[in-house]
Amino acid sequence: MIRLRAALAALAVCIGLGACASLARRAFQNPVVTVADTKVTGFSPRGGSLEVTLRVENPNDFRLDVGAVRYAVWVDSTQVATGQIDRIVTLEPTATSTVVVPVQFALDAVAMVGVRFLTTGSLQYRVTGQFDYVTPFGRLTRPFTSDGSVRR
Repeated sequence: MIRLRAALAALAVCIGLGACASLARRAFQNPVVTVADTKVTGFSPRGGSLEVTLRVENPNDFRLDVGAVRYAVWVDSTQVATGQIDRIVTLEPTATSTVVVPVQFALDAVAMVGVRFLTTGSLQYRVTGQFDYVTPFGRLTRPFTSDGSVRR
């Protein structure tokens, strides 16, 4: 009988913790990600590199640690770069932080984008990806997208 009570008590605790975690995950608000800046950091015969600065607004009342960022950079409808960074970035509660993402791209992608820019005078870009957040409720993966344009 004592074992049955202990097992029922353990089961009740597990169900209660699971319900709290489920409610907490629903209370989690996705951070808002926008491209704040891009900077060319280098060229080589094979391609080049950029630093894309993301502005990340954490609307939550608790700190978020970002464990990894996966991303893709699109110009018009062409994907020109992908990558991942694995480092801890802390997003303070109800604050805006910046995350600098190093981006490598191939020379053929630059040539195609350059011709399009010279022809049309503008380019549409989109940065998409996922942030892996470490929260008080466990690890969460959330997508992000930010669009913009560049004109001559």
